Amino acid sequence: MTDELFTEEDIIYTYTDEQAVEDGVLMPVSFGAINLVTDGIVSRFTRQSFFDIGKFNSFMSEAARKLSEQQKEKADWFYAVVIEKKKYFIAQNGSNGFTLMLPEEY
Repeated sequence: MTDELFTEEDIIYTYTDEQAVEDGVLMPVSFGAINLVTDGIVSRFTRQSFFDIGKFNSFMSEAARKLSEQQKEKADWFYAVVIEKKKYFIAQNGSNGFTLMLPEEY
């Protein structure tokens, strides 16, 4: 008996992080353990074709700090953080890091 929930034969389809980046669904970043963000996060900082990099960097730094704090308390694959009174999810990804996303994107 195996401890794995699924075997390789059970997998019908995979969609890699690399494919999601190519499709524009994910964007690579470098903020602590967070190495990917969703298009939904990026669009929060885009207004009339202008991307507010300063606000984005500040937001991402706060998300990375909160993730780091939670990781010190408990190692897990999934975390929820609150930034500016809004909830966000941070989940382990297939690219040796974590993806920050809006709850509706999970």
